[in-house]
Amino acid sequence: MSNSKKVSFNKVRGYIYVCSEPFLIETKNGIFAIDPYIKENSDEESFEKKFLVGIQVKEMEKNDNDELQIVTLKRSSQKRFIFHTDILREIVNIESGIMERLLKRTDDEIFLESFDFVYDDSKTYLKIGNFNNRLSEYLESFDYLEIEENLIFAAEQKTKIKLLKSFKEELLHSFSINEHDIERVLKKYQGFLPLLIPGINGVAKFQYIVDTDDFATNIIDIQVDNNHDFPNLIELKKEDVQLFKLSEYRNNTCKLTSEFSNAIQQTNIQRNMVAASESDPNRTLVKSFLLIGNLKKEIELHRIEPKIIQMNYNVVKYNNKDCDILTYDKLIERIDLLLSENISST
Repeated sequence: MSNSKKVSFNKVRGYIYVCSEPFLIETKNGIFAIDPYIKENSDEESFEKKFLVGIQVKEMEKNDNDELQIVTLKRSSQKRFIFHTDILREIVNIESGIMERLLKRTDDEIFLESFDFVYDDSKTYLKIGNFNNRLSEYLESFDYLEIEENLIFAAEQKTKIKLLKSFKEELLHSFSINEHDIERVLKKYQGFLPLLIPGINGVAKFQYIVDTDDFATNIIDIQVDNNHDFPNLIELKKEDVQLFKLSEYRNNTCKLTSEFSNAIQQTNIQRNMVAASESDPNRTLVKSFLLIGNLKKEIELHRIEPKIIQMNYNVVKYNNKDCDILTYDKLIERIDLLLSENISST
C-alpha cells in the first residue's frame, strides 16, 4: 500500500529553501525524520541556477505522551547510526523526487520562490541500481547522479528560454500601459537585469527612498546594490516618450522634448542625492541608467534623415557619461540576442 505526503518548500534566507515538515520513516532500527532542504547556487556569469538537495536525518522517539521527539544524547556519548537499505532508498528517492519537481515548476512558482511537493513512497523517482546493506554501493550510485546533472542543465536552459520569452511578451505589453507596469514586469524578471543592462550587478530594490538633510525625499524606481562598489540607479519612463521635436533647431541639430530633457535632469539629480547620502567615499561614484522611449519609432516618426536622429541621440547619450540612456527597443534587441544564443546552445 502506497502512502503520499504533501509538503511545501519556501525560500527563507539567502539561497535556502526549507521544507514545511519532515518525512517520517519507521524501520526496524527506529523512527527517523528525513528533513530535506534545497540550496540554490547562482552562476553570476550566465544567470544559470543549480540546485543541491540536502538531507538532515534525525532519530526520533516517543515520549510519555506518545508524541514524537528528537533523540537527545549526553554530551560525552557517541551515537552510531546504521543505515540499512530501506532508509537509504528512501533518502535517495526523496532527493530525486524533489529534483524532478524543481524542473517542473511553473513560472509563478519560480518567481514566488515557493512550491508544493507530493511524495509517493511507491514511486521510484530515479533508478540508481540495486541497493544492499553496504553503504559503499550507495556512494557508488552517485556516478549515475553526475550524469543526471547534464539533464538538469538542459532543463534549466529550457526554463531560461521560456522565461526570456515570457519576459519579452510581458514587457512589450507593458509598453502600451505606463512606466509603473514596466516596473512591475522588470521586478518580476529582475534576475535578467544584469544581462540586459551592462554594469548592473547586485540586489535590486524597487521604489527606493533616499533621504538627505536639507532636501526633500527622493523616490528612485530601482536601486541596484552589489554591497561592494558604488550603487546603480535605474529611472523608468514610458516607452512612447518622444525624444526629439519634429523640427530641427538648426541644421543637423534636433530639439529635445521637455519630457526627455526633464527625465535626464531628474536622473542626474537623483544620482547626486544618492551620492550625498553615502558616508563611504568609495560609494559616492553613483552610476545611473535612464530607460526611455523607442529609437526605432523615433526615426519613423520624424521626416528628418535617420542618421541625423541617430547622431543627435548618440550625442545626448555619450555626453551624459554618468547617466546611461537606453531606449526600450534596444532592451528588446538584447532579449532577442539572449534568446538566439540560448536556443543555439540547446
